[in-house]
Amino acid sequence: MPDDAIPKQLVSLLHSISEDRRLAEWLLGLEQHPPAARQAALLRMAAEMRADGEDSAISDAVAALAQPHLFEAACDTLRELGP
Repeated sequence: MPDDAIPKQLVSLLHSISEDRRLAEWLLGLEQHPPAARQAALLRMAAEMRADGEDSAISDAVAALAQPHLFEAACDTLRELGP
């Protein structure tokens, strides 16, 4: 898989997020945060999701967003999907 490829679970998550304008704006708003703060927040969110027994594919997708290249690709994809 190419380095810039987005995992299947993340693609599914992005399609769901694109259908909720508030969630899309939230995710795109994370671009304004320093990468280290964004990474920590996403990893914390994924850990909380796992602790709450959420679907592991979704929490794994959120954790994948902590990787800068995947976060950038995800934001690009989300913009392409549009409102």
